Amino acid sequence: MYFSDSQSVTLKPKQMKTMKQFLVAILMMMAMSGCKSAQTQANASGDGSSYENAVVVKSVGEEYAFVKSKCTGCRVTSQALSNKDGKYYDVLYVSTADGKEVKYFFDINSFYGNW
Repeated sequence: MYFSDSQSVTLKPKQMKTMKQFLVAILMMMAMSGCKSAQTQANASGDGSSYENAVVVKSVGEEYAFVKSKCTGCRVTSQALSNKDGKYYDVLYVSTADGKEVKYFFDINSFYGNW
């Protein structure tokens, strides 16, 4: 169906409500699928305990999702860029719920400097 500039479509209130609910459902599914794939990728690599066991990530968001999934009640206190053996790493400094300081290492070579 083609509408010229002078034609318009009018939706009834019930149709508008249904359309809004449909769009919200689609957006929620898209958001949830993105979170799952980011977490799956990060969990498939190292444990983040050292450079050698760095978690391979494709975004900074994956780094924070990994920390959240592994360290309940923790908070990131700082983040640093590090270079070792010609590779780039993000190091997140995390404060645990009981006050300990923990470091998580992330291999960021898949996206760092690609802009």
